[in-house]
Amino acid sequence: MGTLTAPDLLNASRSQLTDDVLVRLCSILQLNSTQFLLAENHYHAICDWLDRDESPLKRFHPELYPQGSVALGTTVKPQLGEEYDVDLVCELAVDPNSVPRPVVLLDLIEKRMRESEIYRSRLERKRRCLRVNYEHNFHLDILPACPDPGSGPNCLVVPDRDDVCWRASNPKGFIKWFKTKGALRPPSRSDGRAMAKDATAPLPQPETAEQKNTLQLSVQLFKRWRDIHYANNGELAPVSIVLTTLMGDHYYGEQSVSLNLANSVQSIIDSLPTVGRLVVVNPSHVQEDISERWEDPKAYAAFVVGLHEFRRQMSELSKAQDMGQQSVLLQRMFGEKFIKKAFEEQGETLQKYRDAQKMGTEKRNGIVALSSAATVPIPRNTFYGER
Repeated sequence: MGTLTAPDLLNASRSQLTDDVLVRLCSILQLNSTQFLLAENHYHAICDWLDRDESPLKRFHPELYPQGSVALGTTVKPQLGEEYDVDLVCELAVDPNSVPRPVVLLDLIEKRMRESEIYRSRLERKRRCLRVNYEHNFHLDILPACPDPGSGPNCLVVPDRDDVCWRASNPKGFIKWFKTKGALRPPSRSDGRAMAKDATAPLPQPETAEQKNTLQLSVQLFKRWRDIHYANNGELAPVSIVLTTLMGDHYYGEQSVSLNLANSVQSIIDSLPTVGRLVVVNPSHVQEDISERWEDPKAYAAFVVGLHEFRRQMSELSKAQDMGQQSVLLQRMFGEKFIKKAFEEQGETLQKYRDAQKMGTEKRNGIVALSSAATVPIPRNTFYGER
């Protein structure tokens, strides 16, 4: 779905105007072209370094491909002081049964990365991946993996340094599942080519809001809300893949972004067990519990409380008396700066009609008219809380 033109805005319902603001917000939240170009350059440089002929990894036939938000088209700009990331899988043709210590895969990749003066000082060893830190609030995570064909197509195992064991995964399968779910209703202003992209192609080019489907937009918004809601308790914030999976599991083809957010969150709440915690698995590999952080009761409780708060906010949004009131609510949910910018962009779309003398108000009855004969101009839109 895309943003509305001026004629569409003039005839839009309240919910359509809200959707328009939310789609504009998603466009603002995406990585800009400069950020994407930096990420793309770093991504290709690391792929080249790991796969060179002289690389010790070469004999394991490394297959390198993106996973996560860049591959899914659900990137969200980090808040001030936080970093955006790109996730890279480095799949090695190694039999996991022949590796007594899974962490050896992490060691192999780290050793190769430390052979480069460029990367040596940037490395940070994490629980399951190797992180490369860059300037510009950016990092790239390299996830070592090897195939696990006995579990199904594209299934992998990845090393867990803390638990000293293999963990199930299936990044390719997850991307395919997500795109299939999102295509329940194709985007209204797209030719569909974004849906046909190869999940394992080099870093996918970012899609515009017009090319994205409702599910992608909803995931972006849910992640943005998460960043705002848990700003002071980041350690309790649910991870992106869990939010993405939940939104996909509870998506039934709605075209309205605001309606989908409200319905999906209500559906998630309805699915919460009365005893124990909600278990969220990778839909393409049921052995992968992506919600394992919720083994911590405090983290799970924070998630449940957050869900109910999100539902309350969406209910208030639907009952708002006017767009000014909606703007105040949206600022609380998604951040003041970007919501104001989205409303300003919406207003500028109408302003261009006024400046071109294509829009005005008839003196006789105050009805908006798209005509150069209109004599009283429409005031500038300031639906962002200055009431």
